[in-house]
Amino acid sequence: MSDDLTPHTSGYMKPPKSKRFKKGKSGNPKGAPKTIDNPSSVITKVLARRVTIARSGRRVTMLEALTLKLRELSVSGDPQAIKLVSAIQKIATKDQPSLFAQQAAEAQFEYRRNRPKFYEKLGMEYPDHLKEDDKRDGYT
Repeated sequence: MSDDLTPHTSGYMKPPKSKRFKKGKSGNPKGAPKTIDNPSSVITKVLARRVTIARSGRRVTMLEALTLKLRELSVSGDPQAIKLVSAIQKIATKDQPSLFAQQAAEAQFEYRRNRPKFYEKLGMEYPDHLKEDDKRDGYT
């Protein structure tokens, strides 16, 4: 009868002692599944490795070594290397405005900023519609 009155040592959040994890043994012995590297991370890792250039003995990244070799081939006149260099340049500068476009934008800004002075030098009154445009576009 005393067995019926003893409190339970197992239940909610308390598994029976026989089912609990043993000390020093993982609850997940196989561990998490291995992750598979995506191709871009593998390529990034490989291109970041340092290699020694044969002729100079200089240590550079694999990416720099390949770029130097590609430059060498394209300068020597290899048509495939030249095509590859131009394709890489297009990709590399895709998000950057061209130097010409940047200079044109700067020239436009200078023109718009100095336009009232130009009219003043000519002895003409600055037109109201241009004043409104400058005010709208933030040149005043």
